[in-house]
Amino acid sequence: GLGLSDDELVAKLAEARVRLLEHRSRRVRPLCDDKVLTSWNALMISAFAHAARVLGKPVYLDQALEAAHFLFRELVDDSGRLLRRWRDGEARYHAYLVDHAQLAVACLDLYEATYDPHWFQQAQHLANEIRRLFHNDAGAYFDTGVDAEWLLTRSIDGYDGVEPSGNSAAAQAFLRLGAYTGDRSYQEDALRIFRYFAQHLERAGVSFGAMLQALHFFQAPPQEVVVAGTRGEAETEAMLALLQQEFHPHVVTTFLPVGEEAAIARLIPLAEGRGTPDGKAIAYVCQNFACNLPVRTAAELKQQLS
Repeated sequence: GLGLSDDELVAKLAEARVRLLEHRSRRVRPLCDDKVLTSWNALMISAFAHAARVLGKPVYLDQALEAAHFLFRELVDDSGRLLRRWRDGEARYHAYLVDHAQLAVACLDLYEATYDPHWFQQAQHLANEIRRLFHNDAGAYFDTGVDAEWLLTRSIDGYDGVEPSGNSAAAQAFLRLGAYTGDRSYQEDALRIFRYFAQHLERAGVSFGAMLQALHFFQAPPQEVVVAGTRGEAETEAMLALLQQEFHPHVVTTFLPVGEEAAIARLIPLAEGRGTPDGKAIAYVCQNFACNLPVRTAAELKQQLS
């Protein structure tokens, strides 16, 4: 309707942008919020780990790993206490429940993207820190730690707003760890959260999306999948690709490289006794540690998962 060709329109818009930038540059620029927050970065790590799995793009996994290494290097004090924020080379303030819980979820997402047991260990460590620092005998977890500044009251939040609440993320982490380990105390930790917020979930579930996601995981109930084999071998890679690229919201997965079965089983009880007897790819689909007959192909694995 302007009587311009495509090329003319593109040229005029480019000229207008230059003039607009020149004019706006005369104004005082708004302040830049350049602090690094633990919980926000944990959300980003989870997102990039998922993107790397689904899209098969290693660059996304590299970014997730780089951020995770940064957090554990720069945002942990000399006593091992997780901290809340980093800015301009300085880390300060004791981390909240949401920081520990989101980072625990991110570590589990990294584990399922890499199958590096280091990240599983980090998730377990953070879960233990949640129990140590934020425990509440009456139910859900406190937002601030026992070592935080003394206030008149310690808040307990479950509302999933701009980011999932600490209690919602904690429930997700506890349930996933319980599925891996068979340790029912993790499940009890999550159930205490659900019980505390039961009326909120019934009356205003739309405001508790992440907590409902955790509850859905619990009620599904989750499946546990173990793949054993050798990376690079065709059927092993086909099974892992199936688990990583398809949407399986109620599944936890672990991988047993040939020769490392005992070491992984010591850390992740789900893996105990579920290696490959002949070095060839094999998969076990289980529920509450009771497994179906093992399968040898990705097609059979897909059928069991469905």
